[in-house]
Amino acid sequence: MRTERLHQHLGLTPRTGYRPAAGHADVWLLRAAPHLAAVARENITVLSPEEQHRARELPTPHGQDTYLVAHLALRTLLGKCLGQPPAQVALARADCPLCQQPHGRPALQHTSGLHFSLSHARDQIMIGLARTPIGVDIEAADRVRMETLIRRLHPAEHTAIKALPADRRRDALVRCWTRKEAYLKGLGTGLATPPHQVNVGTGLTRHDEDELADRNGWTLTAVTAPAGYAASLALLVPPGTRVRTTIRTRAAHPGPPRRPLVAEHRPNPYRRIKTPPRAPEPLRAG
Repeated sequence: MRTERLHQHLGLTPRTGYRPAAGHADVWLLRAAPHLAAVARENITVLSPEEQHRARELPTPHGQDTYLVAHLALRTLLGKCLGQPPAQVALARADCPLCQQPHGRPALQHTSGLHFSLSHARDQIMIGLARTPIGVDIEAADRVRMETLIRRLHPAEHTAIKALPADRRRDALVRCWTRKEAYLKGLGTGLATPPHQVNVGTGLTRHDEDELADRNGWTLTAVTAPAGYAASLALLVPPGTRVRTTIRTRAAHPGPPRRPLVAEHRPNPYRRIKTPPRAPEPLRAG
């Protein structure tokens, strides 16, 4: 299938050579609907042998379809930005900030001034692009096991969620966890950094957002997700930068993508996380 037709099917239409503006994060949300899964299977050779192997190793056809659509969409989007066919987009792993080995966050092999992050849950897919390191995470609320997950929170997060009315705790927990995963993915350590050592807050109050100012510039914000899901974005920006987020959603059926939603934020509404440059030590609250 020609590259332009892939763009049309997937609803990914940035201009060739596109880069997000400084302090601007672009987020694409799409669903691995059956027609997109069929497109992905028809174009599986666009993916690298490693990506194809990982897809085959997944235990369910549904999981395979979501993986294929997600990675085809990512390659198609990056290819459009780089002016390359999707199959020629060279991906690698950045060095891990903890051990300096090449198993950190996924990255473009060659410096291009473009950073990305990918997440998927069930058939929902989230891709983030920015000029600076970025992390995104999306989770299905009804798949969260509260008893297990709450034990992985920072003590301050645990206390804040336990203080909520019982009917609000699950949503708060899922939102908190997406913030944590987005941040750790952006940082490049993932869950190799013990989650309970990282206080990202629940993001429920202005006081929570302002409480820990971060001199290193990581910001967190919620992203509007489909019903039953929670999503968050982490972005590294210079202190004082106004952050803008453009959310682009792909319709569930063939046709043009929906009109982008642009949200503009100043630094105050973001929770900032205190981290050492290479994250070799536990992160502390305060």
